[in-house]
Amino acid sequence: MMLIKISLAFLALAFADATQKGNGNNGQTDKNRQWDSGSDGKTCIVKPSNSSLIDDAPAIVKAFDECGQNGKVIFLNTTYYVNTVMNTTGLKNCDVDLRGTLIWSTNTTYWLSASLDVGYQNQSSAWIFGGENINFQAHGYGTFNGNGQIWSTFASGVSNYPRRPHAITITNTKDSIFEGIIFYKSQMWTMTVIHSSNILLQDIIVNNVVTRNTDGANTIYSDHITFNRWSVTNGDDSIAIKANSTDISITNSVFTSGLGLAFGSIGQYKGAYETIENVVATNITCSKTLHAAYIKTWTGQQVGYPPNGGGGGLGLLKNVQLTNFTVSALRGFPFSITQCTTFSGVAGDCNTSLFQLSSISFENMIGSTVTAVSGVEAWAERPPDSRGVVSFKTRIHRAFHLLYRCRRSLYHPKMATVDPQCLDTRDDICFHHPGYRISNLLLTLPRVDSTVVADTTPAYGVHHRTALLACQIIAGNAFNNSRFAVDREGRQLVQVPLDGVLTDSQYYFIVDGSSKVFPSSLLTILAKSSAAAASSTTTCGITNTNYAIDGAYLVPQKERTWYEDNNMSRYGVGLPNIDNRVNILPLRKDIHYCFDNRWFVIIPKITKVETGSATPSIQYITYIISREAAEIWPIYHNALVKSLHNSSRAYLFARFAWAILFRVKSFIISGRPRHVIRIHKDEEGEIEYKAEHLTGIMLSSRYGGGGSQAATPKKRKFEPGSAANDEENPIESSSEDSDMEMDGLWDVIDWEGRRQRRQRRQDPSDETVPDDKVHLASDIEADLREALRKGMQQTGEDPQADDEVQYYH
Repeated sequence: MMLIKISLAFLALAFADATQKGNGNNGQTDKNRQWDSGSDGKTCIVKPSNSSLIDDAPAIVKAFDECGQNGKVIFLNTTYYVNTVMNTTGLKNCDVDLRGTLIWSTNTTYWLSASLDVGYQNQSSAWIFGGENINFQAHGYGTFNGNGQIWSTFASGVSNYPRRPHAITITNTKDSIFEGIIFYKSQMWTMTVIHSSNILLQDIIVNNVVTRNTDGANTIYSDHITFNRWSVTNGDDSIAIKANSTDISITNSVFTSGLGLAFGSIGQYKGAYETIENVVATNITCSKTLHAAYIKTWTGQQVGYPPNGGGGGLGLLKNVQLTNFTVSALRGFPFSITQCTTFSGVAGDCNTSLFQLSSISFENMIGSTVTAVSGVEAWAERPPDSRGVVSFKTRIHRAFHLLYRCRRSLYHPKMATVDPQCLDTRDDICFHHPGYRISNLLLTLPRVDSTVVADTTPAYGVHHRTALLACQIIAGNAFNNSRFAVDREGRQLVQVPLDGVLTDSQYYFIVDGSSKVFPSSLLTILAKSSAAAASSTTTCGITNTNYAIDGAYLVPQKERTWYEDNNMSRYGVGLPNIDNRVNILPLRKDIHYCFDNRWFVIIPKITKVETGSATPSIQYITYIISREAAEIWPIYHNALVKSLHNSSRAYLFARFAWAILFRVKSFIISGRPRHVIRIHKDEEGEIEYKAEHLTGIMLSSRYGGGGSQAATPKKRKFEPGSAANDEENPIESSSEDSDMEMDGLWDVIDWEGRRQRRQRRQDPSDETVPDDKVHLASDIEADLREALRKGMQQTGEDPQADDEVQYYH
């Protein structure tokens, strides 16, 4: 390789000498000049300063001033130091021969103050370049080095940092060729093509810092632009087609690690009409990108101003043909459409976008993704024209589906019989308590999983195992002796497989004394599931993004008392408290908000993954349990959860129970008397289970405070012999969801087997051995059965045989 470099340098110098000999100066050059011209003044060789302290930009600009019209500019095979901005526009019939490396300085203060306006989104550039009939040749090794690592550190995750410069902006250019250029660690966007037409960009390599805003190329107000044989490794859009780009071709290219081929963002300027039309992308290879291709438009509501704000724009994207894509290890959906972009890139009101989409086709894709569930996610103000919209002929190793998010409706062009309702308008599935004839609605769950019923009609429902587990937790962890039935007496048992989808409108949860039906608890399921990846603190475990990251607690921080009482630290790593890293999952702020508001849970679910075996395995995925999550359901339901610690299983179960038990509030405070198990704690911290019959007033007093948010009372000490006082004292309840404690509705959760724990406390010499089983003690069960029998007789309910009595908290 060294010999090759020497040879090329020799040839370049020889060419320079030959040019200089005929320049009218008898082969002598003015040593004070930093550029040399040919005999007719049309060939200019840029002489390097050979020092980073000396700016080569003036010599470069001067060379283009002299030879930019009907001339040639030559860069030798050496290093040029660019310390100031360059504007070389108005070129015509100009050849550019780049054989060396242009390296930009790291003086961020200067560049932020002096970078040149691009003319769109308040963006700026280090070099503005343009003209007519330009032939820019870099021979496969001429290089732009932007020292981008400095900018990545400087911006520290801030998107579109003001005045952060692009490497080069090609403006007002037509009928030109740019070929063989290497871009290395660009400052921000690598190449911006604006107000230009009929340009070939070929054999170009982009190798940038894998971080935000390192786009490979962007087209704006341009037409007939061809990208051929590009190789882009970066952390953002591989190539982005933006406003008023028409007749764009991207062919024979390889994209690695970024976001994939992007359309937009567009619709950022309020009231402005913009278009993207007639785009063809074919023979594209994507490796470890987020998508193969995606479309992003702004909402219809303006929030802030560009580059990070905006919205309210009008326009149309149509005639997009994406063919022959080969993908591997995609991090997200192969194809995505979102019309939710708003200030700082967060999700806004997706129903307001006025930007229209039409005639998009995506055919002949093969490869794989790494997500648990992948496919096509699409949000739109109204369904695009179904004639030719995203036509798929694919072989992707994941389930593919197409959903258009509309104004409170779903549209599926290949499943026209699907009930055209959003998640928040579908009827929930109801799970009833069979021990009561009235006010027996125990739990409701939204229809979030799709399936096909016996007559091949598409339908939505609830994952059987997840719904069953929720009811089992409510019923005092009745994992081994419970099941669903379609009738109150439990004679017609549900025949849907555990990993199938329940689609009927209502079910009864039956608990008896038998342990034959479901022999495994959740912890057993978790023990068999695939090990979670090592925890990451910089990337959201659900969205795979690396900005606006919070540390989300699996067992919420407000539950420190419950955490300590149940010795949950034995499952942790590092700190011996609730702050240990096993209990923390990195989530993007908006997803963290949804998680803490119990919109979704994280569960183990059998999923086919890309492994050497075709056997499905149990993976951790998101599962939506609230209608309030309707806006995120098409994107984040059944999404693979990464960045979980290997030891997080117990905390995931606790989080699941914490979210589910809150949903039992309406059953508890319905005004009807209930038979419950309550935990009492004496002054020494000893715990006692009591089966009690509480009136509706008592239940409402204890668990109904704080409006719709509070479901549990504030913790207080239990005084022996003061049951009446315990019943009558007013309860101070939290008005904030985040302030709620587990000590109320979590009364029956028995992580360690509290009977053994009491015995261990009585005998300090006993070794503390973790109890992996989640169970209800037999004496408590017997007491509860008797209390239930007596209570049902007193209230007129039908008592059942001993092996059929239902027990709940």
